[in-house]
Order: sequence, then structure tokens, then C-alpha cells
Amino acid sequence: MNNKPVTGARKLSGFLIIALGCLTLVTPLAMGEAAILTAGALMVVAGILRTAWAIGTRSEGHRVWKLVSGVLVILAGGAMIAHPLLASGMLTLILATYLFMEGLVEIITALTMAADSPKGWILLGGLTSIVLACLLFFQYPLSGVLAVGVYLGIRLIVSGITVIVLDTTVNTLIRRQNSL
Repeated sequence: MNNKPVTGARKLSGFLIIALGCLTLVTPLAMGEAAILTAGALMVVAGILRTAWAIGTRSEGHRVWKLVSGVLVILAGGAMIAHPLLASGMLTLILATYLFMEGLVEIITALTMAADSPKGWILLGGLTSIVLACLLFFQYPLSGVLAVGVYLGIRLIVSGITVIVLDTTVNTLIRRQNSL
């Protein structure tokens, strides 16, 4: 079986991720606020969908709890949109938790990879995520919208580099296998 290297698409996505990271670093306040407003809007949409789902539920007891849940999600999303700076505190903690968990997964993945794989870059990405998570957590509550934008920018750049390196490595391995 002749495997052909995948060209372009993954590398392009890596460069686009790096570009988004740079844009985020140039405008961290705007990007942090955009992230908060986007999360709020998504919560409102999710709450509306959950409420619609509740209306279609046959069981009266389940319908009430699903309606309450949907309305609470709508209210929480609306509060995030109405008060993004207040919401940044909670999002900062959520982001720190996410970055920490993502970092752990990447470190475990890197440590279990084969010796000839680019595990160093994945390990670097995982360590970057954990360092950023710790910085967010230990600077809380001062690490609000600005920190969210800066840390997201850094993480996007490291993720983009990792995608490019992995793509290059996979293509090299495919070429090596095809030449055997």
C-alpha cells in the first residue's frame, strides 16, 4: 500500500493558529472580552435549545427541571454578555482549569509516545499549558480579561507550532516508509 504524505492542509492550519495567537497577543483586551462575549452568547443559545428541548419532554417532572436548567443557562449567558468584566473572573478560573487539564493530557501523551516521534514539542505544549494555568490561578483575581487574552495568544502560538512540527514529522515518516 502506497501512503502519500498529506501536504498543505495541516501546515496551513498550524500557520493560521499561530497568526491567531499573534493577533490575540497584539490585542489581548479585545480578544479576552471577545472570548467572554462569545462564551456568553453560546450559553444563551444553549439555554434556548435546552428550554425548547424541555418543552418537548413528555414527563411533567422532567420538563420542570429541564425548563429551570434552560432558563438558568440563558440567565448566566446573559449576565456574561451584560457584565463581561465580572464574568472574566469566573472564565479565568475555567480557563486555568482547562489549560491545566490539557497540559496534563499532552504531557502524558508525550511520555507515552515512541522514541522517534516529536514528543518534545508535545511535552513543551503541555508544560506551557500548565505554566499558563498556574500563572492565571496564582494571579487571580487580578488576572482578568487581559491575562485571558495574553495566555490564549501564547497557547495558540505553541499549538500552531506543534501542529506544523507534527505534520512535518508524519510526512517524513510516510516518505521514509514509502522508500523502503
